[in-house]
Amino acid sequence: MAARHSLRQPAGLVANAISDTRLRIVCATVLDALLVIDDAGRFLRVNEPGVELLRAPAEEVLQRGLEHFSPPELVPTLGSLGNAFERRGSLSGTYEVLRGDGSRAAVEFRATRYFDAGEHLIAARELQSPPADTRPDEASPLSARELEVLQVASSGMSTSEIGGVLVISPATVKTHLANVYAKLGVADRTAAVAECLRRGLIR
Repeated sequence: MAARHSLRQPAGLVANAISDTRLRIVCATVLDALLVIDDAGRFLRVNEPGVELLRAPAEEVLQRGLEHFSPPELVPTLGSLGNAFERRGSLSGTYEVLRGDGSRAAVEFRATRYFDAGEHLIAARELQSPPADTRPDEASPLSARELEVLQVASSGMSTSEIGGVLVISPATVKTHLANVYAKLGVADRTAAVAECLRRGLIR
């Protein structure tokens, strides 16, 4: 009697195929950029809005990592964000992207670890700059250091994490943030970040 060969796949392979199909449907449906990275920050998947956001062909994106699309001066911040992402399991905030054509764009993002085994999902969209006539003519009311603290704070880091990135004490971070609130006439960090994004003071 001839041996019978099963056409059934192992359960794990079937589950992976279903998961992959669902991811493709989601990537093709959503309007935001969706990017899947591995533990080393290398891109595994990118949808069409992601290609448009990064202004690089999909084949090029998939040969690169997050650091390739990060401005050189922000690479240390990118490392700190990666550490926070690993500890928390999720992360959201704003960041500046260095696109494939050399231009830069401010984006807001949300990221979740272990969307799948060894894979992490990032959703991002470009922040639109306010119209030129809504930007204040006067110089920023904030000092360079205050803007730096607020830029890092916009990524959702805690006071201690901000201090670690900028190599200052948490107490100094709190002092800078209190000064920011007073100068902008706002009550908290979220409002301060939103106001500075509106004015174009941070990205």
